[in-house]
Amino acid sequence: MTNTVYIWCLCRPPERHLSYGHSICDIYAASFSLPLPKSDTQIRLDYLFNNSGELLVNIKPPTAGVRLIGINSGGARGVTPLEFLGELQKLLRECPIHDIIDLTLGTSLAKFHQKWPVSYYASVFETLTRRCFSTSSSALGRLKAVVKYITSDAIYDERFLEGAL
Repeated sequence: MTNTVYIWCLCRPPERHLSYGHSICDIYAASFSLPLPKSDTQIRLDYLFNNSGELLVNIKPPTAGVRLIGINSGGARGVTPLEFLGELQKLLRECPIHDIIDLTLGTSLAKFHQKWPVSYYASVFETLTRRCFSTSSSALGRLKAVVKYITSDAIYDERFLEGAL
């Protein structure tokens, strides 16, 4: 996939990456679009670049500022930000949380740009924590963990965490 940028969009970085490889900025979209009735934040581009079809673009209102979210507390405590994002998503109902945020900051939002549902993040987090922080309940497994701690200053096997990264 290429990211061909049109001359009109050279004044700012492209914000819309289209399915067929082209990229446009919101200024381009607003300049060559038709406003939708009863909507000041959604526009429609018809027959974009000789492509039969239309593109609906949600643009930020001119009075809106930058919408950012910053959440820390990753690692084993990463469930707290996920629960917070889950509650925020419940308040937003059918509007995906990533559609209303322009910038994410923090250690707990590393993959936020993937635009996955919060429930997916939670299931991946649970799977990874079970795999990374599991210990054996047998006496031999506990002895192995003690020896590992003494020899390498670690209790858990780092291979799972490194594999996940």
